[in-house]
Amino acid sequence: MSKEEKEEETQPTETITDILDKLVPPDEIEIIDIFGNSYKKPCILSARKQIKVVREFEQMILYVNETDLSFSNNVELINSIIKAATDENVLIHLGLCFEQAFPKVVEKSKAYAKKKKIELDPDTPILDIFSIEELVGSVVPLFIRLAKKLSGALATLS
Repeated sequence: MSKEEKEEETQPTETITDILDKLVPPDEIEIIDIFGNSYKKPCILSARKQIKVVREFEQMILYVNETDLSFSNNVELINSIIKAATDENVLIHLGLCFEQAFPKVVEKSKAYAKKKKIELDPDTPILDIFSIEELVGSVVPLFIRLAKKLSGALATLS
């Protein structure tokens, strides 16, 4: 066993709270649709929208294997979600999370597509106008902020 492997074995495993403490969600995110249109949105949602997004996210998680969501930092988290999003069911629910969080962005992009006579799937148009990385990159920061607040509150209570 090499020295590096021994050091890795003796180092404590990070908890989700440790990871969340290191993650810093942005105050604002830039969303770019496949047409190149850019939308700047605050990285915070009202309680009503948060509930809807969290419920949809829970539906998405039902289709994700635990091994697909193994991560120790924010880059691995995003990579894990992108990997999981290659499952059509996961991708559909991720799109619905995005739509719940950013309905005006979705409407503007759909209107642009209609104006340009670009055909969209009537059931899941979000998947035709946004890339996976835009969907993930826009939704994940919303959960980081919420999770940090919750973990702080739970730490205070205990």
